[in-house]
Amino acid sequence: EVEIAEYLGRIWRRKRTVMGITVIAALVNLLVVYMMPRYYEATSMLEVGGVNSYLGTPGDYVDTGKQSLPTSIQPDTQLYLNLANSPVVKDGAIKIMSEQLAFANQNGAQQLFDGNDVSPGGQGASGDFDYEAYGEPVRGTGTDMIYIAVKSDDPVLAKKAADALAMEVIEQSSLKSGEMVNDLVDGLERDEVGSINRNLAEKRREMQEVKDAPNISEADKNVRSGELADEIKALEETRKQYTDIIARVNINEALDLNNI
Repeated sequence: EVEIAEYLGRIWRRKRTVMGITVIAALVNLLVVYMMPRYYEATSMLEVGGVNSYLGTPGDYVDTGKQSLPTSIQPDTQLYLNLANSPVVKDGAIKIMSEQLAFANQNGAQQLFDGNDVSPGGQGASGDFDYEAYGEPVRGTGTDMIYIAVKSDDPVLAKKAADALAMEVIEQSSLKSGEMVNDLVDGLERDEVGSINRNLAEKRREMQEVKDAPNISEADKNVRSGELADEIKALEETRKQYTDIIARVNINEALDLNNI
């Protein structure tokens, strides 16, 4: 108690110094906050038709919790995501924004997008902005989501850029749909179906070796053969899911259906 009272007494005797340091620290923090650049963020969202729309016969129930397909975004969504992050999409978005500003100026409009003023000097169309596109699966719904998050020191620019980027992704995906479908199908056949076929060949070879092995009892042969048969069945089911996807992707492309 004596020590605490002594410490408090010292603080009280030096209260001006303590208060001065506190005030100076607060002023420095306020100055730093004031001088820091302000950034605003706007996000556009694109919904991509997921793998469930490609599986099984239309109308059949698909238990997404039991699918052996990846839990991350699907390959076709990844293609759209790569497109969203490409320079061609940003260039196209800037062109869209410039055209919108030119139209507004031509018609004497002083406001765009929900009544927000266009930035001085045309910054609403030509100002710089940074953006990031990323994808997330929506489990149980058969869809993936692509988010395009734009950061800028101009809130109007951020909103306009997010909208324009989404519009350009849809436009470019339509133009590139054939190329994207071919890439998707080739990737699935090469990476997924090809890998499954190699695993199937290995499992079947092992099963034959087990059957022909002279130094293994019949009981052990039956146990191992049963395990291999289960593994082969699971691989075949997964391969069928992927081949169904490929078939339905090709059908959708033939019907010129865009799923974004």
